[in-house]
Amino acid sequence: MELKTDVSSRFRLTKCEIERLRDEFELEIELAVEQRNQLSDEGHVSLTENEMKEISQNLFPTRQDAIEYLERESDGLAGIAVALFVLNEGTWRLMERRTAKQDRMLPMVTIPWNRWDPEAESPNNPQAVKRNETDSVQVRYNPDKKRLMVEGDGGDFCGILEARIVAEKGGIRPLIIPGSPGRTDMVPKYENQRIQIGLDIDDTRAVLNPLPNEGFDYMFTESPKDFHTLGIELTGAGKDFTLRVGRGRESVLRGEVVVYIGKRGGSTDSECPDFRVFLYAIQRAFS
Repeated sequence: MELKTDVSSRFRLTKCEIERLRDEFELEIELAVEQRNQLSDEGHVSLTENEMKEISQNLFPTRQDAIEYLERESDGLAGIAVALFVLNEGTWRLMERRTAKQDRMLPMVTIPWNRWDPEAESPNNPQAVKRNETDSVQVRYNPDKKRLMVEGDGGDFCGILEARIVAEKGGIRPLIIPGSPGRTDMVPKYENQRIQIGLDIDDTRAVLNPLPNEGFDYMFTESPKDFHTLGIELTGAGKDFTLRVGRGRESVLRGEVVVYIGKRGGSTDSECPDFRVFLYAIQRAFS
């Protein structure tokens, strides 16, 4: 396949990724002269969205090929990050309790578990966000419901509460008496839970290398730059998504839903090719 340069492109492949596709999947990517020069000078090749889709379709000729790859390879893939945003009247009312950025939506669940922790506060981390490492994220297909299921240990958004309440480390929640000591500024609370997200493969739109959404607050997940560099955005109506938290019942979501799946920040070039193929498989599963 020959790829043509597009100056408006926001997708790219590195030399390492091109070699991985050739050696592991026997996929030859023929570059135009301009692209060969770009690869030599800049270390990557610019692509259009249609060209990215063409690569995924060549890697995985059928949707089933992509699903089987995801089920087989996801357990051994390190550093997967997931963020679920839900936009409806109820979630926006929750944001009104924030002392700032009330016009920006926080994720309702994240994988891994990222949360506010006063002990993590520093000049380099003024928001006091403590980030967990990703253990593993499982991707499975439910043929009866035609849903791709994404599961892992993560954080469940429990509201905007006083910092002294959020800072408590487990146990019985203390009785907070007005005037008692402790910080009273309002911060998000995320509880550690087993998270399972279901996505309808027929009605969900998948976009690789998504642009940042100015209406979202990414503080408790990966940065929009990380999701743009090595990630995918899955969007649709709430009825096309399900969520199960801990031992609770699976529920259908309401409103507009956006799910990001991407590579945690700090990834190395040697890790990226495997993750890029993983993202191609997700895109193919939804197309």
